[in-house]
Amino acid sequence: MKKKYIVTLTEEERSMLREMVSRGKAAARKLMHARILLKADAGEGGPAWHDEAIAEGLDVGRATVERVRKEFVEDGLEAALERRKPRRQYARKRANCGLRIDPQRTIIPGVTPRNLREARRIEEFPDETHTTCDRRRIRPCPRRGV
Repeated sequence: MKKKYIVTLTEEERSMLREMVSRGKAAARKLMHARILLKADAGEGGPAWHDEAIAEGLDVGRATVERVRKEFVEDGLEAALERRKPRRQYARKRANCGLRIDPQRTIIPGVTPRNLREARRIEEFPDETHTTCDRRRIRPCPRRGV
């Protein structure tokens, strides 16, 4: 099967990767990706192993080998070695400051389901700040980078 992404390392890149692997002072993922690139090198003096042989020899999945090849060809050496940033945007959650609704349909800021029984006994809040219920006592909810 003909490879879509062919890894061709320069002499400088090859020596840098060999040095990194021989030192062994980098993250395990980074070292594994360096080993994959060294085995997949189809340039002058490179072993040019197939994906299956690399996966079996280095005890990684074939998809990992394919992904490292693709990242190297499309984005360069640094992208193949470093972790990529998540593509998905995550909504920030407010720790212990969520809104719950009591049976009378009024909003009680920061009350967790565990404390809902105690929260039902509270008739009104002194102000509109975030509060949390703690054993029949109301105290302000700490702000943590919100």
